[in-house]
Amino acid sequence: MISTPTLNIQAIRQAHSIIRESAYRTPVLVCPALPKAVSTALTAHDDEPSKQAPIEIYLKCENFQRAGSFKFRGAYHFLSQLSDVSLCAGVVSYSTGNHATALTVAATILSKTKNFPIPVTIVMTWTASPVKIDTIRRLGGTVIQHGPTLVECMQIAEAFQLETGATLLPQGHPWIATGQGTVMLEFQEQMKELGCGGIDVVIVPSAGGGLLAGTAVVCHDSGSNIRVFGTEPSTGGANLALARLSGEQVTSITGTTIADGLRLTTAACNWQYVKDPAFVQGVFQVHDWQIRHALACLVEELKFMAEPSSAVPLAALLFNEDLQDALRSMNRGMPIKVGLVLTGGNISLDALRALLEGGEG
Repeated sequence: MISTPTLNIQAIRQAHSIIRESAYRTPVLVCPALPKAVSTALTAHDDEPSKQAPIEIYLKCENFQRAGSFKFRGAYHFLSQLSDVSLCAGVVSYSTGNHATALTVAATILSKTKNFPIPVTIVMTWTASPVKIDTIRRLGGTVIQHGPTLVECMQIAEAFQLETGATLLPQGHPWIATGQGTVMLEFQEQMKELGCGGIDVVIVPSAGGGLLAGTAVVCHDSGSNIRVFGTEPSTGGANLALARLSGEQVTSITGTTIADGLRLTTAACNWQYVKDPAFVQGVFQVHDWQIRHALACLVEELKFMAEPSSAVPLAALLFNEDLQDALRSMNRGMPIKVGLVLTGGNISLDALRALLEGGEG
């Protein structure tokens, strides 16, 4: 049985001291075309467009992280908290995407430090991407395919844990959220180094909520005035926006979305943070066609690979009127510095091409 520590900024700083030896310090980039597009969207519905404050956009590019996404941070931190005995017994998890790849890569790197193998078993759905399955196997992980959804995969993973003594790495755990929080800690450091000062707003995609919770805790506990906003697809995601209104967690996924990395419900351990307006000031939804448009902007303007989940914050900036109203309500005259976290880049060229040619479905 693993412990359930508290998520706080001290723990995130400690996690950063552990993770930074293995995780990449991903770049913060600017792209002049993006603020222009967002400013155009903001002034389109503004009664006084001439008074609209300039927008500056800074991109924290976790699509360049090990394993291609921010999830490496949480996976590596989780493994680093286990004893050598537990690591030798192996770890098991269930996933259809970045969580699985991140865990496999993290175990491979940590095993070199420990000088002993760390067995990794991933339970995946029958419909999981063959490319992702091959990647995990190539990295030394074992893949078990079972069932059409992650619910069945979770049940098999839990049974595997009981049978083998392996440690179950869940989709949500404070150790994972603590690792994900290092994204924001690093983002703040880099903004200071760039001489840009602090950002006013940070916008992240959310599903399980580890990144959003970790980001919110860093901003809240450091005493900053940074406003933290979550974003999600309007269907097929965690529906956190509705959950915050009702005060009750949404426990099932309905519908589909091209942002397949966000097809998760909010983890119980993250709920207490992401539901609290003192930590997260708003959650905004976007449609698939808007995500597709934002993805095209990222690929065309920045010339790199990004998966649909990474485009959700930009889509919200461009299209969600509630988020735009929140920005308009901020102090006018001074530039509004907006940070976006690009969470991953794990998508094939063929899949990216198909998405960008998919129209407004």
